[in-house]
Parts: sequence; C-alpha cells; structure tokens
Amino acid sequence: MINEIIMQGAETCYKKETKLDCSHKINLIYGLNGVGKSTLSNFLFTYPNIDKRYANCKLNTLHSDEVLLVYNQNFIQKNFYESENQNGIFSLNSENKDALTAIDNANKKIDQLNNSFDEKNKLMDDLKTQLDRVKKNAEANTWKIKTSYTGGDRILDYCFEGLGVKNNSEKLFEYLLQIPLPSTEINSIESIKKDIQLFSDTTQNEVSFFPQCEYKGFEIETNLLFSKIIIGNQANTFSDVINALKNSDWVRKGLEYLPKTTLISPEKCPFCQNKTITNEFITNLKEYFDKSYAKDLNELEKLAVLYQVEYEKIPSKDLINQYPPALEYKEQYNLLILQLQNAVSKNIEKIKQKNETPSLPIQLVPTEALYNDLNKLIENINTTIHEYNLKIQKRVENLKSAKNNFWLRMRLDYDSTISSYLAESKLIKSNIEKINTEINDISAKVSEQKAIIVENQALTVNIDDAILNINSSLLDLGIADFSIKKYKDNLYSIIRNEDDKPIFKSLSEGEKMVISFLYFIEMCRGKSTADEISKKKIVVIDDPISSLSHIYVYNIGRLIQDEFIRSGKYEQLFVLSHSLYFIYELADNSDKRRKSLDEKMYRISKNSEGSTFYEMHYEEIQNDYHSYWLIARDPEQNPALVANCMRNIIDYFFNFVEKTDFNNVFQKPEFKNEKYQAFMRYINRESHSLGQNIFDIKEFNYQNFLDAFHQMFTLLGYEEHYNKMIRL
Repeated sequence: MINEIIMQGAETCYKKETKLDCSHKINLIYGLNGVGKSTLSNFLFTYPNIDKRYANCKLNTLHSDEVLLVYNQNFIQKNFYESENQNGIFSLNSENKDALTAIDNANKKIDQLNNSFDEKNKLMDDLKTQLDRVKKNAEANTWKIKTSYTGGDRILDYCFEGLGVKNNSEKLFEYLLQIPLPSTEINSIESIKKDIQLFSDTTQNEVSFFPQCEYKGFEIETNLLFSKIIIGNQANTFSDVINALKNSDWVRKGLEYLPKTTLISPEKCPFCQNKTITNEFITNLKEYFDKSYAKDLNELEKLAVLYQVEYEKIPSKDLINQYPPALEYKEQYNLLILQLQNAVSKNIEKIKQKNETPSLPIQLVPTEALYNDLNKLIENINTTIHEYNLKIQKRVENLKSAKNNFWLRMRLDYDSTISSYLAESKLIKSNIEKINTEINDISAKVSEQKAIIVENQALTVNIDDAILNINSSLLDLGIADFSIKKYKDNLYSIIRNEDDKPIFKSLSEGEKMVISFLYFIEMCRGKSTADEISKKKIVVIDDPISSLSHIYVYNIGRLIQDEFIRSGKYEQLFVLSHSLYFIYELADNSDKRRKSLDEKMYRISKNSEGSTFYEMHYEEIQNDYHSYWLIARDPEQNPALVANCMRNIIDYFFNFVEKTDFNNVFQKPEFKNEKYQAFMRYINRESHSLGQNIFDIKEFNYQNFLDAFHQMFTLLGYEEHYNKMIRL
C-alpha cells in the first residue's frame, strides 16, 4: 500500500514540496483542470522507472509483492495509439477445476507466508531501530570528545583535521570504533597538548645539555685535620700548665697583646696585670706554639679557602629555568640544591670555628651523597633534553604521533562506551541474521508456491474471457457498432461490425476512452502474460470521464464502484477527476460505510505558489457551481481561472437558474465606473473558456473584478445569494 506521495518540482504545478497522506484503501482526489492531476498520475505511471521530470518526487512505499496499474492518457497512448492491436489479457477460466484449486491453495499459502514475511520484517525493522538507537546513544556519548577538546585555545583542533569527524557525530564514532584498544600506557591529554604546542611552533629550537655540578667539597670534608686536637710544644716549660688548664687557644689569642719588642724591664701581664712579663717569658710562650702548630693552622686556613671555593661551584636554583624541557624536575632540583647549600654552609661555619679554636675537633656534614643525587638528577634532565631534541629534529613525525596518541587516549577513555556498544550490537546483529535467514526461507517457500501457480496457469489461461467481458460491457453501455475480436494468440483487435479491419483510430474521443477503460479493467482483472504471478494491485484512474458525454458518466461510475471499490479485490484505489459530480457519484454518502471501506477524499488546489493537497470532507461535495465560487473568492488563483469561474457562475445562475438577462445590468450608471470596464469586456466575450485577453491587456485586478461581480448580484436583487456563496 502507498502511504504517502511527495510531489516537488514536477512540471509547473508543484513548485514546492507538498505531501499527500494517502494511507487509505480508497482515495478520491478532486481538482480543477490545470492543478496537477495529470502530473501526479504521470509520475505514478512512470514509477519505479522515474522520469527525470519527477526526480524530486517520492512514493512511500510500494512493496515487491505489489503492482501499480495506472489509467491515464499515457496508458491510452501506450496501449492503443502506438499499436492497433492490444496485448491480450489472460483470464482464468473454470474448465480445469483441479488446476484452479491448486492455484487457489497456492495463493492462500502465499498470503499466509506473506503475513509471516511481514511479521518477520516488522521484527527486523524493530531490531534495526534498536541497533540504530544503541549506536545513536554511543555516538552521543563519544561526541563529547568534540565538545570537550575543540574550541577554547584550539590546540587540540589539529587532532580533528583531515578526518571529517569534526562536524559529524556518526563519523567520529565510526573513526573511534576502528582504533584498536591500546595495550600500553598512553600520554595524558596535557602531555599531548604540550607536544602539539611544541611541534606546531616552528620557532622552537634544540636545547643544550644541562651542565654537570663541578662541586667537590666532599673531598675536603674527609681531611683528618678537622678532627685533630691542635696544641703547642709539649716539651715547653708552659705545656703542663696550658694542658692542665686546656686554654691553649685562649693563650694563643693573648699573644696578640704581648710586647712586640725586647723588654728592658718586666711589664704588666695582659692576663693578671702584674709585672711578670719578661723577655724569657715571652720566648718560652712563643716556643710553645712551634712550627708544627703554625703549619696546622696554615693548612686549616687553606682548607677553609678551598672549601669556600667549592661552595661557589654549587649551581644556582634559577639555572634550571633556562632549560624549559627540564622544568618538570624543577622542584626536585631546587630541593637538592638547597640541601647541598645548607650542608656546605654549616660546614663552612664549623671550619671557621676550627680556625678560631684549633684545639677543638669538629665533625663536618658529609655532602657526597647529595652531590651524587644532584648529578644523577642532572643525568635524568639531560636524558629528557636529549629526547626533546630528538622530537624537535623530527617535528612533522612527532606532530603526527601526538595526533595518533590523542585518538589512542580517546579510545582508552571511551572504552566502556565502545565495549558496551559492541556487546549490544553483536547480540542485535545476531538476531537480525537469524531473522534474515527465516525471511529467506519464507521467500523460498513463496517462490515454490508461485512455481505451482505458473505450472497450473499454463493449463487454464486464455484471452477469450477478457474478450467476452469487454464486448458485454460495451453492450451494457449501449455501444453496438464496434467490438473486440481475437487478432492472434494473445492480441485483441477493435472492429466495426463484421469488418475485420482495425478501426481504433477512427473512433471518437469518447469511444476511445470507453474502450480503453474497459480494456484497463480487464487488465486489472487478469494478467498480461501467461506466466505472470499474481500480485496485490494498486489501481490509479485519472479522469476516465474527461471526454465522455453525461450519459456515460453514471455507467463509468458504476463500473468503478462494482469492480474497484466494493469488490475488495484490490489493495488500493486512487481516482482523480475534475468533476465534483463524478466524485460525488463514487463517494459513499454514509459516514459509517466510508469508514468501513477506508475511504478518504482529497482536493488539489493551485495558486501562485503552486499546487497543494488538502483533505476534503463529504459535506464539501456540492457541484461544479459551488466549486466555481471557491475559485472566484481566492485572490491567489490564476487570473484567467478566476475570471472564467466568475463568467461560469453568471452564466449558470442568471441564464439557467433565474432565467434573467444579465446584459442589461451593464447599462446601469453604477457600471460606468472606469474600474469595471475590464470586467464588462471580459464577461461579454462570446467565448469564456479561455482568458488570454486578461493577460494580453494586463488589466486584471482581482479586487476590481470582485467588486464588479458583487455589484452585478446586488443590482439584480441577489445580494443575499452572493453573500451566502462568497462565504462558502
């Protein structure tokens, strides 16, 4: 069954997209000439081999077990004008009951199989919808990659370039899906950003290595002089006293206060202030601090100077700032430098104390371990710098690597989403595969039943029944001067009386339409070839009464009623007509029966923006007179169509209904107004089937015509009728 027809860009009628919701068994479509009925039927006639004129038109949906049969001018042209002999229509006769029974049983089985086929297809559609939903959920989740990592500083935008994923969630998900889950640790996003910044900046150059620490103070710290008790000559006269008092350092300092020249007489002691200082005393005291003592002091002073020099070799904490690749070690580096500086500073103070009090041993803080730790850290820093330089040397390759690492990172971060999708989709696809196998089995069984039908139809098919039916219908319509005759094995020929000469081209337009429509009915009933498999038939009939006199309209309506509407033999029916009367004849006047038949009515209307479909209710069906009023009151309609409808209304109402001569009204003073002149000239034309003069003189003004139209009814005393009809 066709559920929807979409017309767009077809010829001049369907300027913009318009949809016909036709999901009903019986679809009756009314429209005046020129609104697009033929365009619609021609589109359906070409389907599925759609003409380029209908490239933007769509049909939802014609199944493989359905066939579209269209009656319109193209059908007549194809089946009659191009050949005097029509293809035979094969009908099943009743001579071979066993064959008919086999065919009937096979058709029933096909119906059952088709029901199962539809159920399986519905399950298949549900599973595909479920699979699509699972994928859409996963896509929505992974789309966060785009929203989280693009924009802002735009550093990571590079990772999306050239992949076609930046503006398409489906492509992004598909791309992520084909990336294998990494088995090794992947850099963090911050690290990847740094790499991209680095490799994208062509001003970045290689960095020199961090210098090793040249400090060697730990070699001085082990000197035994620091732990030695440095005292004077033990053989000296004063040694016992000094040693007993343990004041050699104090005594050494006191030497500074002794006289520097030879004494004539004793002088005051700087310690006790008695005159005990003699030349002999001074000599003995100086001899206590002998050469060995002086050598140790001198050596101690040298060690202090050397150690201070080593202290100066300790690198500055700020040095690491000159090496950007090493800044990750900055905190560790600064800590080691600070620890080393503090340790050496403390040792310098202790050495200073040793110089002041040589007799006291000191223990220095060992710094070799700190030195080793610092140089080991510097080795690590230089390894990092080396790696950095290698990256700079391979800038392009590393930029690609950073991009690859980004997506590996994303694959790792969104593994739960992907794993969940893969598990769910695998289960759904397994069920789809299972149902697909079942559908294929059903299709195979349908093919088996169709083979049975073809085999048995070979015993029963003929065209004689179709000839008999067409000739009987001609007689029912009162047509006796021509008939259908079998021409060859599967061809018809139209003859007049007993003359065997084909005479189709000599028939009147009405006769051609009658015979072609009867032929179409037989084609719908039968098959075009002996081995054709029966399909569900969707029938489209476009204006079968356009060239017929009124005596045949009722008969054609009855044929359509009996064969297509009430028989229940057809899947779906579309009837298009320009005549509201004909639509009225086909439509059931009972709302209950219309619902039972699944019958709907539609109207095609056209204005300057193109043609549009509207649903039409039974109550709207009046007659052509009412339809003329509907056009006349619409300012968007074609000017020629509006003017012609006004003329038809005036002809019908005044000449046929009221028997009034409307021409005298134009002599009244009210119609002397200049704005009514175009209306008067048009209405007084001998022929009013066309409206070219409206366009030739460019004088159509809708409001002027409507005012004149209104004025005519008012002056003749029928304003009430005008007001009633204009409000329809």
